[in-house]
This record gives sequence, C-alpha cells and structure tokens, in this order.
Amino acid sequence: MLAVIYALFSFARLEIFKMLLTSFFPLAVMILAVLGSIVFGLATPTEAAAIGSFGGFVLAAMYMALGKSREQRHKLRPTWMPLWLAFAASVVWFLLFKAGMLETAPPDWLGWVSMVAIGVWLRAGGAPGGKCCRR
Repeated sequence: MLAVIYALFSFARLEIFKMLLTSFFPLAVMILAVLGSIVFGLATPTEAAAIGSFGGFVLAAMYMALGKSREQRHKLRPTWMPLWLAFAASVVWFLLFKAGMLETAPPDWLGWVSMVAIGVWLRAGGAPGGKCCRR
C-alpha cells in the first residue's frame, strides 16, 4: 500500500507525506491510545495520563535516537538493551499478576530497578557521554 502511495505522489507531496509520517502520525496514535483506553474503560484518566507521558518519553527518545548517526546508535545499544529488559520484565510480571496468571506481585526492588533503568536510559540517551543538556 505504501508503494502505491509513493507512486501517486509528486516529490513535494511525498516530502509532506514523509513529514506527516514522522511527526503527526506517532503523536496522533499516542493521543488516540490514551483517549481510547479511557473511553473503553481500560484505564482511569490518571493511568491513561501516565501511559501518555511514558509514550511521550519513548517518542522523544526515538526521535533523538533516529537523529544520531548509525555509529552513535550502535554505541548506545549495549546500554539501552539491559535497561529496557529490566523495565519490560517488571511490566510483564505486573500484567501477568493482574490477569491472575501469577500468584505473587512483582517484588518492590524490581519496580525500583525498572524506574532507575528508565532514568538512566533517559539520561544516557541525550548525547554522547551522557551530557543531555549540551550538544
């Protein structure tokens, strides 16, 4: 389907479509996900706001990572992967507990480790050397 769209667009329209694809659509999907979770009763407004704020962090990190060269992204990968795995483990464990598939909730230390991992991930992702405020 994307190939058909590319074939139909002129160069100027293609550039506008690419800009929309990289800027507007991810935000629109995040907004619809947050509002949809409230409307369909999957989350309270507070929980949906937390999901939306985390989605904003993820989008900012993805935009930042895609703005870096391939070599810089490759250097960040060994740091980011264990941090994301710690965060994903705590989320999956909590979801399985809430679904009734596990009898015990995740331990408190796993929640703290995942929060520290996300903090380190956000701090380390700013620029080479972890200096997020200077370019």
